[in-house]
Amino acid sequence: MFALAILPKCPICLMAWGGILASAGLARLVTNPMVAFSLALLSLAIVLTHAIRRRDWRFAAVGVLVVSVLVLRRFG
Repeated sequence: MFALAILPKCPICLMAWGGILASAGLARLVTNPMVAFSLALLSLAIVLTHAIRRRDWRFAAVGVLVVSVLVLRRFG
């Protein structure tokens, strides 16, 4: 719960945190195939949850397409 509290709320702050973490050497975690696959599934779950709430499936279709292309290019 504490980790959610310290996460940045604006996109510019999120990019700054990404830069700080990348300079600390944590960018290598994303190159791990299992972590990359887990993050892709997490983002897809968030998009699908949003689509279910709004009953708008256009963004969910794009999300499924993007995640499937990323996974196929990365692991295929």
